[in-house]
Amino acid sequence: MKSRTMAWVGVGVVLATVGALVQTPARPTGRSDVTALVPAGAALVLQAKDFASIVGDWNSSQEKAKWLASANYQAFSRSRLFLRLKDASDELAAAAGIPPDMALVSEVAGGESALALYDIGKLELLYVTRLPSAKAMESALWRTRGSYAPREAAGTPFYVRVDPESKRVVAFGARDGYLLLATREDLLAGALALIGGQGGASVETEGWFAQSVKAAGARGDLRLVTNLEALVKEPHFRSYWVQENVTELKQYASAVSDLVRTPTEVREERVLVRAGESPLPAGGPALGDLVRLVPDAAGLYRAWATPSPEAATTLIVEKIVATSGASALRDRIAPRVSRAAGVAGSEGDLESRIDEETRAPRQTTYQTAALAQLVGGETLTGMLHVEATRAASDGVFVDRGSVIVLARSTDWPQGAAREALQMLVDPVWSQAHLGMRWVDARVGTQTFSRLEGLEALAVTERGRLLFVANDPALLASVLDATSRPAVGLQGAYAAGFRHALERDRFVRAMRLIDHAAAGAENREPMFFSENLASLSETLSSVDSASIVIRDAGATVSQTVTYRLRR
Repeated sequence: MKSRTMAWVGVGVVLATVGALVQTPARPTGRSDVTALVPAGAALVLQAKDFASIVGDWNSSQEKAKWLASANYQAFSRSRLFLRLKDASDELAAAAGIPPDMALVSEVAGGESALALYDIGKLELLYVTRLPSAKAMESALWRTRGSYAPREAAGTPFYVRVDPESKRVVAFGARDGYLLLATREDLLAGALALIGGQGGASVETEGWFAQSVKAAGARGDLRLVTNLEALVKEPHFRSYWVQENVTELKQYASAVSDLVRTPTEVREERVLVRAGESPLPAGGPALGDLVRLVPDAAGLYRAWATPSPEAATTLIVEKIVATSGASALRDRIAPRVSRAAGVAGSEGDLESRIDEETRAPRQTTYQTAALAQLVGGETLTGMLHVEATRAASDGVFVDRGSVIVLARSTDWPQGAAREALQMLVDPVWSQAHLGMRWVDARVGTQTFSRLEGLEALAVTERGRLLFVANDPALLASVLDATSRPAVGLQGAYAAGFRHALERDRFVRAMRLIDHAAAGAENREPMFFSENLASLSETLSSVDSASIVIRDAGATVSQTVTYRLRR
């Protein structure tokens, strides 16, 4: 979406992919074999069943207008990546003799299409699309062919032009209802040879491509096939890959991502093919049994099958315990007299507490041994993290709470969790063990144990499920959901985010945080309250997003679903 100035048709493919996320698709007919016309050696190949309809959807979408006017685009347009792409675009414009803008993309967008990228640093690419000859000859590109040098491959003429300063190459040609564009002369000649049946290896004959496509299901409206083994070695990929998980990607040889559009949702089906020895598959029925517990008020949930005890212990500490303000220590020591200064004090010392007993400083780190022993006493079958925000009682601030559910094969021992949690927080939260008594609490029809005092730490056992929370109301809503039937869901991981529910609260909270800096002049947009908030506004038609990951050993499949508001 953000590569609007990428050279040639690459810009259209990237931007139109985002348009595909929110637009109702056209329904092309026929079978595409366009990748058979792409020469071997590509690092990735993007296919479209009907590229023209995707470009049209993007150009007419509200999302395009919102994004171009957003703070997110404003910040991106000054980024290093944007400027690098603009430089490349300007060089290719000089080589082509016409600007590579969306007007040109719209002219050369045909039906079944493929964009193959060979070198992501040099932007070496080939674009092949089904386009009637009459329409191809009406394009601004075709009208400039008089300024190009003529060439021939497989009995078909094509045209090449080189910018003498940057040495950038632009080549194009047409044959048998296909229009071809390339930034390397040999790529275009190789594609024409494949169209003419005169030999040459296509990308379909390469192992990484064939293996990925075989592992994937039916092709979607858009299909991206990537040679991950080659991409992770590219310095440009490692520098600009926003997920920053290149180390994790090294275990995979290739991947396929299919985008399927309907009026109510956009679904992305991913398959990653492992390169080496495959681990044992993970996943089981516990995932569906846990996801049923997610209440309607929750903005975020994450569920894991067979998590490690270390991961479960860390999650409880980070999301339930360490979020409390109780761990922030106040200065309880009276000011000391400095003999060297000769000054006993000042009027400011009248506010210092001197009526408290001086004690050794309390611990500032949590001792997790007891909790880890409880959690690791038996293999966990699943773990669920539920998080929600709500407007605070003052109507200004936003409160956030979490519930964590741990599942195992046998019942949790009654009272053991309360004891372990008390040992965890007592050294940090309490003075002389004050407020470390568990009391019975009730919210609605649900009862559980809550730690006495100001801290909202609650816990309860329900057979094979252990519930730990720092939000009693959210805990009660999760407990209410235990009567629901299990969801038909199996996998290693599942997560969901309710964008429509949380985005207004997010913006409110971030504006409060950024308030002091927002008045400055000649500044960049505030990252959270303006940059990300404007991106959220651009994608306001996305109601929610969810992901399910299944590990089959040799392959990992992921289903990402974006539900749309219409």
